[in-house]
Amino acid sequence: MQKIDNISNDARQKHTILLDADSTPIVLELVYKPSQMGWFVDVIYDTADFIVRGLRVTTNTNILNQWRNKLPFGLICQCNDAQDPLLIDDFIVGRAVLSVMTSEEVQGIVDLEKKMKADD
Repeated sequence: MQKIDNISNDARQKHTILLDADSTPIVLELVYKPSQMGWFVDVIYDTADFIVRGLRVTTNTNILNQWRNKLPFGLICQCNDAQDPLLIDDFIVGRAVLSVMTSEEVQGIVDLEKKMKADD
C-alpha cells in the first residue's frame, strides 16, 4: 500500500503516483467542495485509457472497486473515526489517509469479503 503523503489543505490539488509494480503513473486530482462537506477525486490512468471524474472520497475498502477488473490498483481511504473525510484539513491533521493499493491487495480484500459472506 502506497500512502499519498503530500495531500494538503488546498481545495484543488493534483498528485501523480507511480505504481510500485511498474512505475506507471496515476494522476489523482483532488477537489474539496465546502458546500458538499467533502473531498472528490478524478482518477486518470492513461495506460488503460481510464478516466473517472467526481468520485466522492469515502471511507471505503476500495473507492475504485467497480473497476477492479480493469485497473491494476485500488484506492482506499481510512479515517481514524470510521467516518468520511468531511473537512478540508482532514488529511493534513492525520484524521484521514488516502492510499493506492496494489492489485494483490485489492484481490485480498475481495477474497476476505467473499469469505465473510460465506461465513454468514
